[in-house]
Amino acid sequence: MAHAAGYTVDDWLKLPDSGERIELIDGSFVVSPAAMGLHALCAGGLRTVLASAAKAAGADLVVVEAVNVAVGV
Repeated sequence: MAHAAGYTVDDWLKLPDSGERIELIDGSFVVSPAAMGLHALCAGGLRTVLASAAKAAGADLVVVEAVNVAVGV
């Protein structure tokens, strides 16, 4: 059941973990599929290249393919 003014970050944080990627965009929940096929292959390759470059530079970094980001909270 949608709120009259739209959903909030607090509403999003209360969602149960369904294993789906659920984003909050302009007060609405949007379910996005996980990366597949060529996109997933490219993301994995890019993570490998960046992790190797960080290690070669002696940087104390961890490189990940995906991360949740909260903007404007």
